[in-house]
Amino acid sequence: NAIYCYEQALSEFEHLSMDNGKMLALKQLAFIYSHTGHIDKSIECYEKAFSIQNIRDVERMQFAQDLCRLYATIGNLEQKNRYADLIEAIFAETNDKETQISYYSYKAKENQSQGWYDLAEQYYLKALDLAKIFAENGKDAYLYQMYFDMGILCRDLGRNDEAVSYLLQSLGKDTIISEYNYLTYIQM
Repeated sequence: NAIYCYEQALSEFEHLSMDNGKMLALKQLAFIYSHTGHIDKSIECYEKAFSIQNIRDVERMQFAQDLCRLYATIGNLEQKNRYADLIEAIFAETNDKETQISYYSYKAKENQSQGWYDLAEQYYLKALDLAKIFAENGKDAYLYQMYFDMGILCRDLGRNDEAVSYLLQSLGKDTIISEYNYLTYIQM
């Protein structure tokens, strides 16, 4: 089973003091636990991954976002707010564009879920601008994701022509992204 395999990998990475491998194994375990209803175990894995010293800002940002979401799910507002504050602190201290994309995307989704569509759109557009810079350097997965997210926002706002345009642009080279985005597009 997948959990056993990742636990074994984690044990090996810990034994070998390989932080990146440890972080990846914890991330996968946290994801599996979260999606199988084991929220406490998921939180434990994300917190261990978050505490690894030698990880990039973007990874620390994403772990804080996941922890914020999970603590909100179980109603622990104190911890949710703690990680929300950490998200803001990481953003304030970074110059890393990838981390900034993650932050703007997170803030957009957060605002969209609250029905604050104007703010969501502003954050998505900031993320999209940064994603275009990444795409110029051959890293286009963020760009396709931002086009997709903007398409969904426009669809939710009833701006269907814009939604179709963004969703069509989201059909990138990445096969998995393209297939998922295409299924969303044809459901419009």
